[in-house]
Amino acid sequence: MTGKTRDRPRFPESYGIESSPEGMLDWPPVEAALREAAIYWVATAGDGPHITPIWGAWAADRLYLEGGSTTRWARNLAADPRASVGVDVSGLQVLVEGLVVTVEPDPTLHEAIASQYAAKYPYRPDPGSMFELRPRKVLAWSVATIDAFASTPTRFRFEEDE
Repeated sequence: MTGKTRDRPRFPESYGIESSPEGMLDWPPVEAALREAAIYWVATAGDGPHITPIWGAWAADRLYLEGGSTTRWARNLAADPRASVGVDVSGLQVLVEGLVVTVEPDPTLHEAIASQYAAKYPYRPDPGSMFELRPRKVLAWSVATIDAFASTPTRFRFEEDE
């Protein structure tokens, strides 16, 4: 990952979203929500729209998922690698959009992924291939109050690796 930039996402004017950068979220609490989430709602499109809850781990600015290649979401990703993922952690809404590839993480990364799984689920994934979501953008905002909803919407754009 070569970096990320932060700005305001576009909303209809009637939503009353702040236009100044005041109140925008910083990356650390957004990343913490992605790491701590117990369920990742994965939306795919391949042979038709599909959304499913999946276990996962956020490590090294990527989301790692594991699952059978014959599941509908995996078949959809084989046909169209674009995906969106949503989480809600203590009222912080986070949406990730990007491309999914199949990878076999190196041993150090796999241990970080497996440790996150073990901390959240009664399970450690095998070191074989996993699905890796490479984010292009992350949208985040708080729904704790109406004022938070108006002031916190933040978009993080990820620069693609060279």
